[in-house]
Amino acid sequence: MEGYNAVIFTYGQTAGGKSFTLSGNEDQPGIIPRAMKDVFAHIRRTSTREYLLRCSYLEIYNETIYDLLAPPSVAATQPVQLIGQGILSPLREEVVTSLKSVREVMERGERHRKTASTDWNERSSRSHSVFRLVIESRERGEGKPRASGRQTPGLRPGTPRIQAADDNGFLITGMVNTSCL
Repeated sequence: MEGYNAVIFTYGQTAGGKSFTLSGNEDQPGIIPRAMKDVFAHIRRTSTREYLLRCSYLEIYNETIYDLLAPPSVAATQPVQLIGQGILSPLREEVVTSLKSVREVMERGERHRKTASTDWNERSSRSHSVFRLVIESRERGEGKPRASGRQTPGLRPGTPRIQAADDNGFLITGMVNTSCL
């Protein structure tokens, strides 16, 4: 929350628990839901700032990048391209304002992942995935927010921006990156 970029990388053999370690389930939350719980707790404790949180979720399967948040028909016909240095397009971003909305984004993305049955696992992911959260914040009453972490690729100038903040410090905004819809 102090402007640092962070990555959690899991590596291991098939059926080693990499996906479960990151995502978990309702009874045993993984690293991502636990980290998000901490993010939202920090936001609730920081009444002097307003926040905008955006998630993206992609997978790399057979050397092709797919947007897991796009409808499957769109993702299949319009794979994500790497444009320039670190810019991914089209890559859908979704504004999240609660742990519940993060879970919904993660669950939707998980349903779109490429999976297959193996000798070790009935539903084994066949791809690499990246779940990304971008946090922007500003002092209440300030103009433009400053990024607290990595800027999300694909966010273009002219994208609808922050309009107001709710009582919990979350910025209320229109759709982000509407050119990808």
